Amino acid sequence: MAPKKNAVVDNTTIVLEFAPIKKEDSGFGGFVDQKGVLYVPVFDRRTGELTRYDSELRNIRVSWYPNSGKYFVRNSLHVYRNGNNYSDFCLSGIRDSLEMLSDDLSVNIFEGRVHHLEYGCNIRVENPERLSRALVSYKSKNFCPMLYRGKTYGSACYFTEHRIKGYDKTLETSMNEGKQLGSNIFRWEVSVTAMRHLTNRAESVPIFTAKDLVNEDILLNLSIDLITKFNNTMKAQSINLSELTAHQIRVLATMRDEEVREHFKKNHHEAYKKDMRALKKIEAITGNEYYKSVGNSLAEKSLELITS
Repeated sequence: MAPKKNAVVDNTTIVLEFAPIKKEDSGFGGFVDQKGVLYVPVFDRRTGELTRYDSELRNIRVSWYPNSGKYFVRNSLHVYRNGNNYSDFCLSGIRDSLEMLSDDLSVNIFEGRVHHLEYGCNIRVENPERLSRALVSYKSKNFCPMLYRGKTYGSACYFTEHRIKGYDKTLETSMNEGKQLGSNIFRWEVSVTAMRHLTNRAESVPIFTAKDLVNEDILLNLSIDLITKFNNTMKAQSINLSELTAHQIRVLATMRDEEVREHFKKNHHEAYKKDMRALKKIEAITGNEYYKSVGNSLAEKSLELITS
């Protein structure tokens, strides 16, 4: 049996377009049963007008807008097929999940446009909490705590078109599902909210339709992006101050304080650029071997060959 690459893809939003449904069409505004899938009408509370039809299939949420004909399929392909997203999910699993969705919904899901995508990887580590606590900043943006009922289980860094997250998957699963995994799992994940983050970059990752999610070259590029973001994040973490000069410590303090950094960037731009160059040198000479080993594990896991 041929081995398959770990596919890293998880949550997504896929959009298809059909002919709009007219008010005079039979069944408009009522419950719709289409080959065993029940669509429930949703009305605007203010006007009473029909806005969409909703349906659920396992964890998958479907919204069908009759006026535009747009048909949204949302949520985790991983959970839809495997029942969880802490197990391995390979390329054949993605293909299976899309084929299952096509059959269950009676649509060709492969033709749908991808509007949102999450890709990530679970790895076993000694202490996932230590990793999530170590996440400080990425590209001059500070990480924020990820909370569940007031308890921190990870960290996230937000940008206009995407966000990156590192969290204790074992703890998150225990809190959300009450399930004990029996091993310490850390999850590193990228969530793309605007696909131009991938398609408009210098080295484009051309994901346009769902069929691109089963392209091995594209999945390899997603894995590389995932690993690169992790390695670049960890360069700035846990720097040993005793290894630095007084000037380097001042640079580090300035660049790690978001308010001071933004003020410095706006009002002292040339000095800011000079200190950014100094910061990169600091990060290069103080790389932490533990985080490098985690990065290697992430690379091995996300690119490993696993049986289909």
